[in-house]
Amino acid sequence: MPETTADTQQLQTPTPGTGCFWCTEAIFQLPEPLVNATGGYSGGVNANPTYEQECAKNTRQAESVNIIFDKSKNSFDELINNYHKIIAMKIYMPVLVSLFFSLPSFAQKFSASIDLQMSLPEGEYKKANRDAGIGGRGNFFFRPGKNIPVKIGIESGFQVKGSTSQYFSGFINGFYDDFKVSASNNIFSLMFLARLQPEKHGKIKPLIDAIAGWNVFFSTVTIERLTYFSDYNSSYSNSSKAKWAFTYGTAAGLDIPLNKRDDVGLEIKCAYLIGSSATYLTDPRIDNSGEVFFSEKTSTTDMLIPQVGVRISIQ
Repeated sequence: MPETTADTQQLQTPTPGTGCFWCTEAIFQLPEPLVNATGGYSGGVNANPTYEQECAKNTRQAESVNIIFDKSKNSFDELINNYHKIIAMKIYMPVLVSLFFSLPSFAQKFSASIDLQMSLPEGEYKKANRDAGIGGRGNFFFRPGKNIPVKIGIESGFQVKGSTSQYFSGFINGFYDDFKVSASNNIFSLMFLARLQPEKHGKIKPLIDAIAGWNVFFSTVTIERLTYFSDYNSSYSNSSKAKWAFTYGTAAGLDIPLNKRDDVGLEIKCAYLIGSSATYLTDPRIDNSGEVFFSEKTSTTDMLIPQVGVRISIQ
C-alpha cells in the first residue's frame, strides 16, 4: 500500500474482528489512505497459526484486521461505519446469493388462477334474495413440497348481485346535462384454502378444496355525468356500510392441462359455501326523481358457486 508519513502521536491502532479478513483491508482504506491495515489472527491458543489451522476451527483465533490510522486524517467513526458495512456484507451477501440461486426451484411451488364465477343463493338466502351474482374470482396457491399433494392458498372475488340504472336530464346553472344513476348490491370475498390435488404432470388432475373466510356485503350508488355543458360537477359515488358474514365449505373440480409443459390449465370447479347470518340490502330501485331505494333483509348466506378459469403455474 502507499507509504504515509504521520505524526506518531496522531496514530491509533484498533483491531476489529471481521469474520474473514480477505479484502477487508481495501474497504477500510475507503475514507482516506491509512498508515497500514494488515490481516491476521487475534486471540486463540496458538501464537502463530497457519491459515489452514484457523480454517479447521481448532485454534480459537478470530480473523481480524490490524489498522493503524492517523486520527488527524481519519475519524474513528468513519472506520466504524466501514466496519459495519463489512459485517453487513459478510452476513447478507451469502444469504442473497443463496436466495438468488434457489428462486427457480422455490418459484415452481406457486400457481394462480383467474376465474369467472356465478353465485346461486341456497336455502334461507334463496328465499330472501333470489338474484344470482356474477363476477370474478382469483386464487394463489403454494405447494410446500414436490411430493406433497397438498397446496395452501388464498382466494378473493367480487360479484354484483342485483343492479339497476336510469338516465336523467337536469337543468343546472343555466344548462341541461345528462346523468346516469346506478345502484347495485355487491359481495367481496376473502377465503383461505387448503387443496388436495395429486401432482400428475400433463394429465387431468382432480381437486378438492377446504374453504374458510368471509363474504362482505355492501351496496353502491353512483351518479355519472354524461355531458359537460354546465360547470357544476355532480358526479357522485357512495357505498353502504359493509356487513361481514363468516363462510366455510368445500369445492371439487378438475384441472385440465392446456399445453405439454402443463404451466397453463383450464380450471373448473364448484363450491358450496355455508354462510352465517347477515343483514344486507337487496332489490335496488330508482324512482323518476333519481332517488334510490333498497330493501333490507336478514338471513343466512349459503351459496353454490360454479367457477371456470385459467390456471398458470411457474415451471
